[in-house]
Amino acid sequence: MTQCPRCGALNRPVAKFCGRCGMPLAPTTPLAIGAVVQGRYRVLSLLGRGGMGAVYLVEDVRVFGKRWALKELLDTLLAPADRAQAIQQFQAEAQMLVRLSHPNLPQIADYFSEGSRQYLAMEYVDGETLEAILERTKGFLTEAQVTDWAVQLCDVLAYLHGQTPPVIFRDLKPDNVMLTQAGVIKLIDFGIARVFRPGRAKDTHIMGTPGFAAPEQYGSGQTDARSDIYSLGATLHCLLTQYDPAAQPFVFPFPSCRSLNSGISPQFDAVIGKATQRDASQRYQTAAEMKQALLPLAPNRLGPILPAAGTPMSRIVGPEPVQWIQTSPMNAMAAYCGACKRDTTWIEDYDGSCTCMECDQSWPAGSVNEVIQAPCKKCSRQTTWVLSDETCTCLGCGQSYNISGVTGTLEAYCSKCKAKAPWVIGDVDYETHRLCLWCGQQR
Repeated sequence: MTQCPRCGALNRPVAKFCGRCGMPLAPTTPLAIGAVVQGRYRVLSLLGRGGMGAVYLVEDVRVFGKRWALKELLDTLLAPADRAQAIQQFQAEAQMLVRLSHPNLPQIADYFSEGSRQYLAMEYVDGETLEAILERTKGFLTEAQVTDWAVQLCDVLAYLHGQTPPVIFRDLKPDNVMLTQAGVIKLIDFGIARVFRPGRAKDTHIMGTPGFAAPEQYGSGQTDARSDIYSLGATLHCLLTQYDPAAQPFVFPFPSCRSLNSGISPQFDAVIGKATQRDASQRYQTAAEMKQALLPLAPNRLGPILPAAGTPMSRIVGPEPVQWIQTSPMNAMAAYCGACKRDTTWIEDYDGSCTCMECDQSWPAGSVNEVIQAPCKKCSRQTTWVLSDETCTCLGCGQSYNISGVTGTLEAYCSKCKAKAPWVIGDVDYETHRLCLWCGQQR
């Protein structure tokens, strides 16, 4: 069976259009591996495809080692009226994302058209969707893990709803949330997000994924921040119980979480119950309010930490951003600990050291300026490296190298390692230095 990328309905394999919503299901001709788009993006692989386009993993030929996800809209399968609407929606997504900046949102690099195709180049998120995690999980996900994801989602929803005018996502579900290898949530696919317009009685279009969409998204009223809160509650309910709301999309309310998974605490069950109230006025009114209800369920959660408004911030760089941290004498972060053999919470102390809160393992790191994710040869895995003015230190094993003026990272061949390796780039007095994190070679 072929699943419709718009409404999720199952169709016969030979069907060219969805029987429920009319979405084209005919396969598009994918770009060839090695093809260069816009003279800049070389196609490495096909990440996914649907009736109207595809998403590719591409490398930036102008920036060595930089990779992006290239989202494509192929409009030749659409009728003229639908084509204009699809292009307008695609452009609206690009324009919306360009002005947004948050650690739980993908970074946008470029938007352009080539031939009959529209393209959006955005941050490549190396991870998997919560839907994929749910499908491969035997039994139930833990409440502690889902709580951490929920708090991150509350943070990014609060950011979106706090824009002027507010941005309403409208399609929050496990398949639109990715988890990076560093444990950071990324909200993806802004295809149907909209700007909230006060005074409008209802939305012009009924959109969203049946089951995860709030009741008002079916035409009974206008969507607002509380609609996203409902979808967040539905998503958390699905993750904790494996109950698929799409199977019975118009059944309100959901069965209680504890009736499906006795391991869920009454407190978490109550949070989800309030978030998924049919009447929007009975839900949490803001994402921040819902976050406050979740925090007591995760007492050991110290990071990622988002500073209060107006606090100076340092952007974390590297192939996988970990979080945004405060520029202050003390910061908390999630990082792999070699002694504990798992991710733990680390504190940057006032004396310039970083300490694991679980085993007290401590490494001298100087005043941390940035944090990156990169492979460590000694740890034999992806780890967290902290960068100060003069050093780069792996928190997993304490391996440390001297390098000043760090400006970025890249992956390149190392003659000493005889393989592709992670490099840190430093710039001192207008001279560029490169440090291999695997062997310590500098150029």
